[in-house]
Amino acid sequence: GLSLVGRKHYGVFPIRGKLLNCCNASSKKLLENKEVQHLLAILGLDVGRTYTGEEKLNYEHLIVLSDQDPDGSHIRGLLICFLHSLVPTLLETRPDYVQCFATPLLRVLLPHKEGIVDFFSDTDYRAWTEDRQRRSLPLGRSTYYKGLGALPNALAKEIFSRDNFRRHLVTLRYEGKDACGDRIALFFDEGMADRRKEYLSVQYDPAASFDFSADSASIKEWCEKDLSHYAMYNNTRTFPSVVDGLKTSQRKVLHACFKFNLTTQKEMKVYQLVGKVAAETGYHHGDASLTATITTMAAEHCNNVVLLWPEGQFGSAMCHKPASSRYISTCLEPIARKIFRPEDDPVLEYVENEGKHVEPVHFVPIVPMVLVNGASGIGSGWSTDCPSFQPMDVLNAVLAEVEQMEARAA
Repeated sequence: GLSLVGRKHYGVFPIRGKLLNCCNASSKKLLENKEVQHLLAILGLDVGRTYTGEEKLNYEHLIVLSDQDPDGSHIRGLLICFLHSLVPTLLETRPDYVQCFATPLLRVLLPHKEGIVDFFSDTDYRAWTEDRQRRSLPLGRSTYYKGLGALPNALAKEIFSRDNFRRHLVTLRYEGKDACGDRIALFFDEGMADRRKEYLSVQYDPAASFDFSADSASIKEWCEKDLSHYAMYNNTRTFPSVVDGLKTSQRKVLHACFKFNLTTQKEMKVYQLVGKVAAETGYHHGDASLTATITTMAAEHCNNVVLLWPEGQFGSAMCHKPASSRYISTCLEPIARKIFRPEDDPVLEYVENEGKHVEPVHFVPIVPMVLVNGASGIGSGWSTDCPSFQPMDVLNAVLAEVEQMEARAA
């Protein structure tokens, strides 16, 4: 992209992962965070300075180029929060300082030379597919582009060309503390967890869609129509289902193992299983997080009942760090299919991803695994910490409940 737009008017600073949430960060944390300090130096900004709008800045705008998925929205929000927390008067005097660069999340090639359709959010894509299915129209072939690195050369050159570059820019206007400042605090201030919970429970609209084709929009609108989806998405992957006791990533792993019938005769290196799970279930995050999911599922010190067999060093209660995924292997524990019955597979409801059915919405184990292995997680507005219980105690409680139900029915 930089080779097309040039270095005369643009500079690039790559952020590693996600920026520090500056809303509640202490002065010590801010000073120790190299990326925060580098950003301040590159942009030429001074913390605590009262900006009037007359100052000569290093750059007229801050353009955020992040992935187009929910995590990319979170990165945009963290950068806006960084400015709002450290240099609030800059946004007040230069309300159009922040811009975001939107790239297609999904590109659909329609059949019969109908053309190409780009989607900048999963919400838009789902609405479009539902409409096409309702009208019995073909969906075409879709390609998912998680981030900038996934774009093929031809598409990247098309997007960053002089004719198209500004069409993909959206100015996120700051419209004062009461509107935009309040929304930034709502999603990033640790002290507003209860308000965040109330907003996501009552006001959140899962069908809301931010218009990335617009020239500009308020930060308040962007928070409500784009950032809010990250908050809900974060909760769905952070908290396990009460039904099967599994988080989304764990469910993907178990589904792939069942599909490939990964028994003791077919044990596989963890790094190989990571690739198979990602390909089979449409997992769009990094290999490291999926590797951590698999090793945790197989770690005996983390579970009362392990669903995956740990062949090698998967860590211990004293040292949680497992060996490299190249050295350790895993497969299904025989008990896994005793708990998650294969007879249920045909009647489970499955998640649809890019027109393909992947893992179930949830499995239906014969015992409540959320009580057997416990659950913990911190999400947006909520947190959970469910202790684990002795498996036989859980099983006996289930049998007693079944007997009581049968007695009442009789």
